Amino acid sequence: MTRRLAVWIAAGCVAAAVVSAASDGAGPTLPTWAEVAPGLTAKMDPGSGNPCQRGDLSCFDIVAAELEQRETALGCGHAALFDDLTLQTNEQLRAAAAGGLFQNARKVAHFDAWFVRLYFQAQDDWRAGRIAKVPDAWQIAYREADMKSVHGIGDVLLGINAYVTRDLVYAVSDGFTDPGFAMDPDYLLVSKIVQRLALAALGDVAARYDKTVLTAKIPVVLGRFGFGDLIANWRAEAWRDGAALRHSPKSRVASLERSIELLAAARAKAIAAATGYVRLREDSAVRDSYCSTHHDTPSKPVDLVPACDFLSSCAPLVVRWTKGEGLRGRAVTGAKAFVVNGCLSCHTYLGDGRRRGKAPDLTAEAKRNRGVGWQIKLLKCPSCVVVGTPMPSLPLTHVRDIAAFLEASHGPK
Repeated sequence: MTRRLAVWIAAGCVAAAVVSAASDGAGPTLPTWAEVAPGLTAKMDPGSGNPCQRGDLSCFDIVAAELEQRETALGCGHAALFDDLTLQTNEQLRAAAAGGLFQNARKVAHFDAWFVRLYFQAQDDWRAGRIAKVPDAWQIAYREADMKSVHGIGDVLLGINAYVTRDLVYAVSDGFTDPGFAMDPDYLLVSKIVQRLALAALGDVAARYDKTVLTAKIPVVLGRFGFGDLIANWRAEAWRDGAALRHSPKSRVASLERSIELLAAARAKAIAAATGYVRLREDSAVRDSYCSTHHDTPSKPVDLVPACDFLSSCAPLVVRWTKGEGLRGRAVTGAKAFVVNGCLSCHTYLGDGRRRGKAPDLTAEAKRNRGVGWQIKLLKCPSCVVVGTPMPSLPLTHVRDIAAFLEASHGPK
């Protein structure tokens, strides 16, 4: 695994199912993005030999590998900031899919690839000098990055704008063929996850490229939004525009497409103007020096726990468990981690979840008197504690919290 793919899915039992799904037909060695991209179409095909086209969870790994390769090639180039943010978001979605949070994880994996291909295409065309093929919003983003003319937050926002205000509209129009305008529930869930974890992803960008991106304010011209709220708002807008484009008569398509391009370009110009370095007073020397020192800073593991309170698949369960078991403090955090890390795909708890194989019900785990230390050892290395267990050995986020949760589970109060 590369250093970035060491951002493991923080899952316990579910990881076994993920490995199975990820390798479904893909073999021990995953194909590269260059190998899967030509076969991608807007409609997922479960019978395809292409893992991304059929929606295997391994597609998240293929996209991540391509993003990391491109980010490495960019070095401390200013366009790398958005690449890094995209990679972090991809890892969040991969973790959520592994945790069983989506209604149709395969569709999310396929759409992730269908969507990101537009970003790769614009980047490739720009680097190859095929400027006329590059959408205006991306031209502005790459021109400002190459000229090193905007602050780090400007590079990030320019990339988000081109990717969401422009690219996402076309991806939605192509990738969702259901009638009507109602937002797909998994699309909405992605928005909620991105909204809640946006600052965590931005923190990775700050740690590696430009520490000021975490403290920079969103330009007023974009509205009074926080970073995550801005992305969620633009995603909602992209869904509406994509649905409108999908259902419009052919006579209106060209006009709508012009409006989409103009809006994305106008926002790009506004972002560039609001985040540009002040001539003769500022430049990128400080951030470039910072990047040269911190570029190889390892990423933190994806942590979905902060998103639990916003997820209908998590929050109600934790509330009920907290009341039923009398959970407190660290045990409540552990309950959240237990859900978002997909443990219910193998275990049951207070009637929730499903049993897989010999995985036990954990409602009254504390009555076994194993202790927090034993639980931590098991979670860190299952086969070291229980010989022959199918539970995989993976480093876990919130391992101590999950252990506290299990040792606070004495059965219903």
